Amino acid sequence: QLLCAPRKPEHFERAFQALGGAGRCTRRSAGAPGPPANQARFLLDTIGELACAYALASIAVVGRTWGDLGGSDPIESIALGKPTILGPRYANFESIVQTFAAGGAIVIVGAADLAKELRDLLADPARQAELARRGLACIQSQQGATTRHADLILATLRTLKPAPQ
Repeated sequence: QLLCAPRKPEHFERAFQALGGAGRCTRRSAGAPGPPANQARFLLDTIGELACAYALASIAVVGRTWGDLGGSDPIESIALGKPTILGPRYANFESIVQTFAAGGAIVIVGAADLAKELRDLLADPARQAELARRGLACIQSQQGATTRHADLILATLRTLKPAPQ
């Protein structure tokens, strides 16, 4: 099954039509909890439920990374242990994506190779598990920045002399 989750309401109707419209695609806004067993396409045309959708996914594909919108943040799907595929356009999340790429934790492909990559990844559960494991390891390696910065600020403040009164 395919779940499409445009993140801007102004794109919902266009996505519904691209997925085949009525009879071929079920809309979440119509109250459907998920696609019926006989229907392969589901449109998440609501806001605030993406994490739930990622939790159900076998593989996450971050679609805005093939367009001109600067990409989308892949952390959420990776943090949920999902193998994640991106396109080549992720300028707004460059350092995040580079960290995952360096850790072998993400797949980046052009549009022409997406279908083949999806087929290959769906057929290889061991590779899916390895991508998920590497993704979680990358996230864990980056944790603690807030504490480190707070400690640095406090240490700096301790070295400052009080201003004369």
